[in-house]
Amino acid sequence: MPYVPLLFAGVEWGASSPFHYFIGHASRELAAAVLHGRREEFGHFGWAPEHVPDPQDPATFLASKLDWSERNRAPHADVLAWYRALLTLRAATPALRDGDRAAVVVRHDAVAG
Repeated sequence: MPYVPLLFAGVEWGASSPFHYFIGHASRELAAAVLHGRREEFGHFGWAPEHVPDPQDPATFLASKLDWSERNRAPHADVLAWYRALLTLRAATPALRDGDRAAVVVRHDAVAG
């Protein structure tokens, strides 16, 4: 796509760590209200309340920390190489970076089979 690529929280190497929502509110009442709201919200998706990570719990933050060494190991290194190849293609192909979707044309007949 011709838009700015958005890579977040290790997606560019297929990070194994989850990205949980976490907070550090000084107010216990606010932290409790956030947890209650998240449990209610996730309940609509069938989650049991005890399976919703507590955003105020330091363990929730720690579980979300990236293991940067993954970038150098399979299969993560392969995912990172793929993203780098895509970014190189984007840099070399003006239609993929000018912001005008109408400028991008996909021709199925151009694919060698």
